[in-house]
Amino acid sequence: MLWEAGTEPDHVYLTFMEFPNHYVDLNSLELRAYLDSLGTGEVNVLFEVRTKLGCVESIRETRIGDRTDWPHLWGGSGWVQHEHPSPWDEFKCRIPWW
Repeated sequence: MLWEAGTEPDHVYLTFMEFPNHYVDLNSLELRAYLDSLGTGEVNVLFEVRTKLGCVESIRETRIGDRTDWPHLWGGSGWVQHEHPSPWDEFKCRIPWW
């Protein structure tokens, strides 16, 4: 993933390299300091994806670079323009809801 600093000192955006319109954002001074120390905009991120009945229920970053723990107040994910493919297409809900 590519990371970039947000507008606040503790804000970090992580953008999927293969899905550049999709991102994760986190609020953590400690994580921001760690990413600043890497000296590059690229970082490996490992996610835990929880599904329920074949549909994505939640995602959570379990490793960012060498870090597996960082204090943060909030986080989220989203997209700039809703385009497919998405990093979560593999977990796309395929159950018809009637």
